[in-house]
Parts: sequence; C-alpha cells; structure tokens
Amino acid sequence: GAGGAGGGMGAGGAKAAGGAAVSAKVDSYVEFPLEGLDMSPYLTPAVERKRNAPAAAPTEPAASAKPAKGGAAFAAAANGSGSGSSGSGGGGGGSGGDGEGAGEECLIFDCFGVVVHHGTINAGHYTTYVRHCGLWYACDDAWVVAVSEEEVRKARAYLLFYLRRGVTDDALEDVASLV
Repeated sequence: GAGGAGGGMGAGGAKAAGGAAVSAKVDSYVEFPLEGLDMSPYLTPAVERKRNAPAAAPTEPAASAKPAKGGAAFAAAANGSGSGSSGSGGGGGGSGGDGEGAGEECLIFDCFGVVVHHGTINAGHYTTYVRHCGLWYACDDAWVVAVSEEEVRKARAYLLFYLRRGVTDDALEDVASLV
C-alpha cells in the first residue's frame, strides 16, 4: 500500500485527481556513470572543512573500548587503508588526475554492480550486472554470462553499487571475512 501517517507517498506513489492514492512503477531510464563518479560537489560545507583540516595524530583507543563488529577492518576498507594500501592512488581505478593526492581522500567512485527490476510494482524479477576483473557479467537465477559495457549502460537501473577508488582488494577481503 502507498501512503501512511501524514499522507506520505512511497516510491512510485502518486495521487489521483480525487486525492486517492495510486501506485505506479517508475520505469524511467536514468543515465549513470560506470567510472569516475565524482562525489566531491555533493559534500556539505562541514564535511569539506573536515577534509581540508590538517590531519590529527592518531590516538589509541581506551583499553575498555570495544570496537564494533567490523571495527578496524571495516574502517580500513572505508578509508582505503589497511594491508597493502597507501591510501592514495592505485587500487580500483588508477591514480593521478582523479582527485587522489597525498593526504587527500579520494571521492571518485566506479560502478561495480547494477540491479534491474523486471515487471510491475506488485510482481516481477530482479537481475544484476556485476563487474569482476574489469569485465561485466549479467546474472540471473541460474546463469551468468559475459556482457558488453554498452548493455550495462542501457540497463534501467533500480540500484547502483559503487566502490571508492583506492580501496584495495586486501581491504575488501578484510571486510568480507567479517560477514
């Protein structure tokens, strides 16, 4: 059902002329970059100030402090540090000219997954495209097949998954081992 307390509408919700709630699947094509999504223009001023502030010396956590599940490994992956990572350049998309510099956190992201919904708002099926080792694959229930980048670009994406450049495979393995 669409709507709820306060008359808000869910995704794809709309109001008919008489004010009754109706639902319709939004099936518009949205153009999306597969590489080089620069998120820096979308930072709030507070985040921008924090990024430009001098780096503080690392502090040791209190002996009684327990890290949350995923603690150091997750933080390492999120920050592009951890085993085998220098925190600048390299990783998942090259270095130089992409916002990665010494002491500067990279805000360039590359797509590695696209989820597509086939069907109506009430029923349907999901398929995915995933990038592995630079190649794209289409995945459905019982099969995986290599596809062109052009096919992925034409997909009517429902969800997009991006990875920040500079996050290393070692850092991703650290995070995956926590699940």
